[in-house]
Amino acid sequence: MRNIAYVVVVFVAASIMSCNNGASTKDNSNSSEIDKSADSKNYVEIVLDAYVCGDNCYLEYYENTPNATKKTALCLAKECGKWESSGTLPSELKNTIALVTFSTAKQYDGAGNVMDENYPAITQIKLTEGKAQKTSSSDAVMLSENTQKLQGTWKRQSYPNGTIEFKGKQVKFTTGEGNANPPKFQNFKLTARCSSNTSLSQDAYDFGLGTDNGNCEPIKMEGDSFKIYYAGSSSGVIYKKIVGS
Repeated sequence: MRNIAYVVVVFVAASIMSCNNGASTKDNSNSSEIDKSADSKNYVEIVLDAYVCGDNCYLEYYENTPNATKKTALCLAKECGKWESSGTLPSELKNTIALVTFSTAKQYDGAGNVMDENYPAITQIKLTEGKAQKTSSSDAVMLSENTQKLQGTWKRQSYPNGTIEFKGKQVKFTTGEGNANPPKFQNFKLTARCSSNTSLSQDAYDFGLGTDNGNCEPIKMEGDSFKIYYAGSSSGVIYKKIVGS
């Protein structure tokens, strides 16, 4: 029995040493140090630019909005682990659109000292096949004008007769019936086109409505009403603006 116990102890110790020796100094994936406060469902649309590793590994990106500036975040998503060996972003992913979730994590220097307790960090990545396209000045004006036009409450003209309310840079979707939870406002942004979630041709809609869940719903303005194509549907749902809203 003593010999068996000795063998077990030696095997466990060797396993632990093997795991420690295999750890990467550039591995940012210490999930115990990630701020869990961020809602994992709040995906943000970004444009991938580069992946670089030094003392830490970072993803360089742009928000998919007009005149966006380059930003940097620690990359803790599993996809980044696949890129660590080369230390670069695969060339086919550069300038592509991805849906990501953000949180914060500790940033270390080469000696293992904490430089920042709450450095921006990307925790999840959903790659898409969409390629980013620069927004022209005319598109930027169009998006700004339509953001203003959408302000207020719009009534669905078919069953279940729900509403969509735009308030500033937030939107709230209310179904006509069957709400298990009270609807809440969420952030929205308009884009000149939907890079995913639709098979519609560009001339079939005016702009896309992007929300925190990562969806992009094409919208066609029609006077005091608009048609929205949910989940890439080819048949739109008509909403009409409530007078005085």
